[in-house]
Amino acid sequence: MKTGKVFWGVLFVAMGILLLLERLDVLSVGWGWVWRFWPLILVAWGVVLLTGNKQPWKTVVVGLFAIGLAVFVLSVINFGWGWHARNWAPDDREYDQVYEQQLSHPYDTVMHRASFKFESAVGSFKVEDTTTQLIEAAIHSSFGRYEFDTERVGDLEQVTLRLEGGKQGRWRARIGHRADIRLNPIPVWDMRFDIGASAMDVDVSPFVVERLVVSAGAARVRLTLGDRAKETRVSIKSGVSSLQLLVPDSVGCEINAEVAVSRKSFGGFRKLDSGVYRTENFESATKKIYIDLDAGVSSVSVKRYGM
Repeated sequence: MKTGKVFWGVLFVAMGILLLLERLDVLSVGWGWVWRFWPLILVAWGVVLLTGNKQPWKTVVVGLFAIGLAVFVLSVINFGWGWHARNWAPDDREYDQVYEQQLSHPYDTVMHRASFKFESAVGSFKVEDTTTQLIEAAIHSSFGRYEFDTERVGDLEQVTLRLEGGKQGRWRARIGHRADIRLNPIPVWDMRFDIGASAMDVDVSPFVVERLVVSAGAARVRLTLGDRAKETRVSIKSGVSSLQLLVPDSVGCEINAEVAVSRKSFGGFRKLDSGVYRTENFESATKKIYIDLDAGVSSVSVKRYGM
């Protein structure tokens, strides 16, 4: 039997059985941990290639690979793929309480620089507007309350938005979770987003951003960059993700991409070397963006847009 038929047959059978067992409450798994092991998919695929045409080992390995992929895909579905995420409960009980919060941290004119870190295991969130405060956040959460952790170091204000007490837990109820964040456009920003199975829509074009780091698991990420900083350095590390980056025409941009099993499209870029891409205006542009991209099983799209 052809290995292609074995792969697709085992994949669909495994997914069907797992979904059925879960719906019948026969199988109850904390699926959130699975996305952390996405590199095993690459290991399995490498083993398939190394076995070549050696039968029956290739058939066996392909079947095991299909089962592993089925488990992984199901974990992504259960862990909140897309814009409608489920609940991350602090323990094994079902939580019906929904927390609605309006958080803010004041802006001081002596703050010339600001650091913002956002931590979210699951949900959907966006940054798309400004505020006269240093930061504002509207939270709709079904698995706990959020808090700001702040520290002043000279003219630098460091702000972290996370669950109170750093709560973690097991994947349970199907209740949405989202955060809408606004930032002050005056300080020079250093931003970091640590997300798991989340949907992220972040527009930093109104802000002066010198450094932006995104660490994502099974996520859908849309990131709009701006031209207010002379130099912006962006670092994105993702597992099983859909990444869309928008870069303004007014800046020169360089991409260093280490992409494993991905579909990529870099519109308006030319390839210089293995994994290195630049816009035509990179040398002449007075403002530059450097993007380091490390993506696993992903769909990656980078587009230019007019400011």
